[in-house]
Amino acid sequence: FCLRCWTGGPLDPGAALDTAAMGATYDQRTVERICGRLRGLVQEAFQKHLFATAIFYADKLVSLSNFEVDDLYTLAECYFKNREYRRVLHLLRKHGGIVSVDDRLKLLAAQSLFECQDWEECRRYLEDNTCADITADDLKMASVFALLRGKVFEATENQENALVWYERAVQLDPYCHEALDRLVGNHLVSLEREVALLRSLQFHEDDEWLRHLYAARLPAARG
Repeated sequence: FCLRCWTGGPLDPGAALDTAAMGATYDQRTVERICGRLRGLVQEAFQKHLFATAIFYADKLVSLSNFEVDDLYTLAECYFKNREYRRVLHLLRKHGGIVSVDDRLKLLAAQSLFECQDWEECRRYLEDNTCADITADDLKMASVFALLRGKVFEATENQENALVWYERAVQLDPYCHEALDRLVGNHLVSLEREVALLRSLQFHEDDEWLRHLYAARLPAARG
């Protein structure tokens, strides 16, 4: 099951909407109104952790909205929250053309591979689908991708590479607590290196308390 070979793409925006399954034909204005209502129902169910219900409405929404990227993401996220990781992968594989231009969908694909413990496929997917050229707007997302790469290497007992990517995640986003916690909690680096890393983090001036909180944890983590 190779995600790197996705060839699917978005449908033509001008294509006719398939409402035959609903037993009726609706004009565009009515369809848009139904889509708005469906989005509300999905969010209501999602917030109540009724993921099977959210999936039901999100599936109808994706078809009616002609695979609008935000709606596709909503359905994939519902599958993910319901721990249906293979369904996430199947859905995103069908719409590879959309996934290729949306980092949120790439992340869900990679996270689903991770949850399926497809370590090697997850590693290759991250290598093939994360960009080396990072802008300021991409830093937090790039940090999450780096964190996931670190977790893949840790899962396969490659501590050296796990360390590299956890440090990369923290450098990209000093607020990525999970990456820093894995570095400190798992003692992947020396105490001196941990201290140097904390000193190098670029927190907002109002968040210096966070550096002090992390620093206070170092002796305790090694106690």
